[in-house]
Formats: sequence, structure tokens, C-alpha cells
Amino acid sequence: MTEAQKLSVPEQGKADRQARRDAQAGTLPKLKLMIATPCYMSQMFAPYAESVMATLGMLKDIGVEYQMQYLNGDSYIDRAKNTIVANFLESDCTDLLMIDSDMQFSPDAVGRMLRHTQGIVGGFFPMKNAWAQFCGHLLPDENGMQPDVSKAIELWDGSCLLAAHLLPGGFLRLKRDVLERFADQYPTVVYLDPCADPAKPERVYTAFFECMIHEHLRYGEDATFCRRMREMGETLYVDPNISFGHYGVKGFHGNYHEHLLKPAEELEVIAAERAKAAESVTAVRVEPEAQDASA
Repeated sequence: MTEAQKLSVPEQGKADRQARRDAQAGTLPKLKLMIATPCYMSQMFAPYAESVMATLGMLKDIGVEYQMQYLNGDSYIDRAKNTIVANFLESDCTDLLMIDSDMQFSPDAVGRMLRHTQGIVGGFFPMKNAWAQFCGHLLPDENGMQPDVSKAIELWDGSCLLAAHLLPGGFLRLKRDVLERFADQYPTVVYLDPCADPAKPERVYTAFFECMIHEHLRYGEDATFCRRMREMGETLYVDPNISFGHYGVKGFHGNYHEHLLKPAEELEVIAAERAKAAESVTAVRVEPEAQDASA
């Protein structure tokens, strides 16, 4: 091929995607999970490691194939996540679960992700150093109310999948087909970066995750991903009934489903008011009138 005939980066990306899909056609399993974690300093918190070990035991017990992917040393989190997705799409895995190395979760949390058929489902976890606040935002309805109950999907345990405006990337499950649709929807949102994976210097990356300024507002990589998914018509879902630990200097624990219910303090006030009202009630025993024996 001459220099004049050389493909542009978007054209090369499209050609590479099609070649990969042709090679994978008919070979992918029904279900194979990739658990992927970016580790900037090649470190992970002990609660995360314990959670992963317990999860892998669960996956083995229920017969789900899995593959682990750790990406070490990349200081650019958006580039690291794009490399993870590129590796996922080139693998034979069907589902990608990205988990940050400072997260704590139970095997049941992963099991719940596997049960959801929706393309994009994540979890809201507690913010560090921000009590009673969770990472992520629900999608409001047309009147600005949250959650949008018209989009809620009832689950087996009485909780609901809720439509989200923003899903944090710390616990995010993505199906292969929704990522393929993203790449086709945004064929020019691609780049070359030989430093992302020196073993594949000519790889064309789709910028699923990108820190950028959009309409004079700065978006982080997760916000950009969610905005573009919403703009292409995908609904983002959060499973609120998952308990997480989020570790920094200490762990922050919470369950978003329980957070949506009445807080403990409010329930205590209600209980106190009921107890006070009960004390003001005088119980009077009414004896039945004696019957005349001669009657």
C-alpha cells in the first residue's frame, strides 16, 4: 500500500473492528466474565483482594468461566480503561466487570451483575470522606423527580434496577454488544497511543472513556462514557441493593437501596412519637354487666 493509499485512523479502526468480529464470529461462549482492574501503582487494597478471591471461588462453584485482567502502572485512568476495553473485545469474554482496586464487595454483588440482562449495570458506592453520599446520579423523570419510576425494573428481592444519569466506573458491568454499538456509533472517536500497550503500538483505540470539556463543562472519563451512551439511546442502570466498602485511609460502607429508604434517625423519631402517644392513652377495662339470675 502506498502512502496515498494508507487508511486514516478512523478507517483503520473500522477495518480492525470488522476483522476482529469476523474472526470471533461463532466462537464466543454463551457467558464468560472478565474482571478487570486498573492499578496505577501496581497496588490493591486488602479488602479488594479478599473480595476477588471469594468471588472467584463462587464463580468456580457455579461453573461460570472467567478471566482476570490487571492493568498496572498507567497514570492516565481514561487511557487505562480504554486499554482494558480493547483487551476485553479482543478476548473471547462476553461480559466485562470493571472494579477499582479500592473497592470491597461480596461474591453476591458479582452474582447479581451476572443475572442482569441489561447492557450496562453498575453500583453506587459510598464516597470517601463524604458521609451519606454515594458516587453516581439517578436519571430524573420528565418532571425532575428521582428516581424515574417508569423506568424501574423490579428485581427478585423486592428492590429495583433504577435508571441512572451517571454510573461510576468503580463497579461497572458492560456487555460486549453495547461496547460494539458504541464503537460503531462513534467511529471517529479513536486514537493511536503506542505507550498504552508497547506490545501493540499500532492498535487503534476507541475512546470509550475520555476526560474532556463538553459545552464548557469538564467531564471525567466515566461522565463522558455515560453521556455518550445516553446520547446514543442506551439506558444506564444501577442495582442499588449492593453493599460496598470504599477504601482510602479507612473504609466507607453503604447500601444505596437502604439509603433510599427512611434513614435510621427518622425512624427513631417516628418510634419516639408513637411511644409518646401510647403513654397518653389510658386503658379502661369495661366489666360486663351482671345478669339477673332470675331472668
